[in-house]
Amino acid sequence: MRRLLGVTILALAALLWVGAPEGQTQAQMIPSSATPDPRIPTPCQEAYTTHIPPCVSGASVWSGWTGLAHYWYLQEAAGVRDDAAGANDLTDNNTVTSGAGKNGDAASFAKLNTEYLSSADSAAFYLTGGKTFVFWVYPLDAVDNRAIFAEQSGAGNNYIAYLVAGTNRVDTYTYDTDGVSFSEIQSAAACTAGQWCLVFVWYDPADKKMHIQINNNAPEAAPAALPHGPRETNPPFTIGATGTPGFPHEGLIDEGAVFSVVITSDVRAGIWAAGAGRYYPN
Repeated sequence: MRRLLGVTILALAALLWVGAPEGQTQAQMIPSSATPDPRIPTPCQEAYTTHIPPCVSGASVWSGWTGLAHYWYLQEAAGVRDDAAGANDLTDNNTVTSGAGKNGDAASFAKLNTEYLSSADSAAFYLTGGKTFVFWVYPLDAVDNRAIFAEQSGAGNNYIAYLVAGTNRVDTYTYDTDGVSFSEIQSAAACTAGQWCLVFVWYDPADKKMHIQINNNAPEAAPAALPHGPRETNPPFTIGATGTPGFPHEGLIDEGAVFSVVITSDVRAGIWAAGAGRYYPN
């Protein structure tokens, strides 16, 4: 009798939980459009229903994400934007909404409302030791200077990357510890209004220069190096405006990543993925 009961329980368990087919992980079984599923552990339900996968213990993580410190899917409709790879969630300032993104939904910024996202000052965003920033950007026009990300405010100016008025080329610079010298580069390629554009910006401690790459174009380096090293004052890290706030964005920003290393050309090519994009953790 006990043996029959045990077999019955096992059979019921098999009906309630169907494992991943051979060659797939549980995470890979999650469809692109999902409703709550009782088979998914409770802590992962939000990830499942919003298409945001922070529960990646059973997933295969691409080796190119090595060194990833922060990753924001920016798919939330409003409010706090979760950091899927670190502990720096983004505060919503002036009601950043959402719109159709490069991958799912994206953060949508309105210049007239000076909408932006921010995280308090942290050594996690300092450039010393090398950093790489990656963002998908969708400008609506080329009327004004539009911030992509920055550490700039009345508390100090560390660095910024922004779309240049009139051209939508991307300019990035960082100040030296002396507060006067800087390393700056403006991209030869531009982000076209009404199209998605992939922006890579990095600081390389090996040459003490800022570098930039737009989509799969050739990377470019600033002509001038910092004489000492990158400035590390205490403004917040912001997306969509500076911390003042200034240079408010008009358009969408999606799939933001910060690496604590200078990523290689192979990794940049992998994230570009022939224009289709590659998204953490895949």
